[in-house]
Amino acid sequence: MSNSQFSNGKLIRIKPITIKNDTDIQSTNLDLEQEEQRIRNQLVKAKEELVKLKEEKETVLQETTDEVEKLKLAWEEEKVHLQETVKQEAYQEGLKLGKEEGLHQYTEHIEKVNALVETARNEYHNLLDNSDQDIIDLAIHIAEKILYQKLDEKPENFFPLVHKAIEDIKDHSVISIHLNPENYELVIKQKEELMQIIGDKVDLSIYISEKATIGSCIIEYPYGKIDASIDTQLNEIRQVLYTIVNGE
Repeated sequence: MSNSQFSNGKLIRIKPITIKNDTDIQSTNLDLEQEEQRIRNQLVKAKEELVKLKEEKETVLQETTDEVEKLKLAWEEEKVHLQETVKQEAYQEGLKLGKEEGLHQYTEHIEKVNALVETARNEYHNLLDNSDQDIIDLAIHIAEKILYQKLDEKPENFFPLVHKAIEDIKDHSVISIHLNPENYELVIKQKEELMQIIGDKVDLSIYISEKATIGSCIIEYPYGKIDASIDTQLNEIRQVLYTIVNGE
């Protein structure tokens, strides 16, 4: 029979479905593994930069603390000196009011200096904390850009994500996969391979979800669901990096 059928007098052409062989799938998996390794290397490099930045932060913080202590000590010495000077001048000139006014002005000056030092320290800490987050966000953004670029160049790179997620829940009797239309055709062509993983006794359904974004993959089973989407996995990596940076 040809690739076309007649229905109600109209010619309907059926698009042939090409099933990739094992060599193509292995090549695709190898490409994805190499890309994942490249991303891991970039994340490791970013982590090393974060560690270096934290060490520099601690060094600068210690230097700032030492400088503040020196400044306070100098002010204390100057305070004693000024107090003695004011006392001597007040005693000699008999200007009690002038003495009190001088001490009051000096006290205000000390408070202003201390406030400025504290403000500078707070701004410094905020700057370093924000820089940690910026570096992590940049690393994730780079990884995301690379993944989606590779997915655009080779759509078949998406299938190993589904393949791995299915392996984790292959013992359940009912499994349904929800995909973006852009990813649906690729996965439906590989349904036979998925059935080889889960077995003939499992009821496997693959649906198109208009709400799903490109690269998303939601797999439901009787006791819950798995989000194997690219964005979800990147967010998990982001949270791990935040935990490392925050020392939790």
